[in-house]
Amino acid sequence: MSKTDYVSELENCKDFADVFKLVKKSVKKVLGRSRVGLMLYLSDLPPQIGAYYVVGSNGIVLNRAVLETLTVAGKSKKEVNSYLYFILLHEYLHSLGHTDELQARRLV
Repeated sequence: MSKTDYVSELENCKDFADVFKLVKKSVKKVLGRSRVGLMLYLSDLPPQIGAYYVVGSNGIVLNRAVLETLTVAGKSKKEVNSYLYFILLHEYLHSLGHTDELQARRLV
């Protein structure tokens, strides 16, 4: 799949679950790794936290307030999905064992 195909898929994602599917698909293609049974949760968190993953858990928690702020600010679907992709990719990498922040950032 080309970079253009991923951009097109990202633009067509309807919600964060679709974006998460694309994250898992791209990680599988690039790193050859995946994880099943991981859930997404929404919670009100401090504004400096976009999302988090607790090592050993089965869920990634997204900051509901940040998502709402992006939407209210009139950000395009492409901008919102791009943010979601970035933040979910980072946390998904943590769930795959890349717990070092610098390493996860480099992979993202």
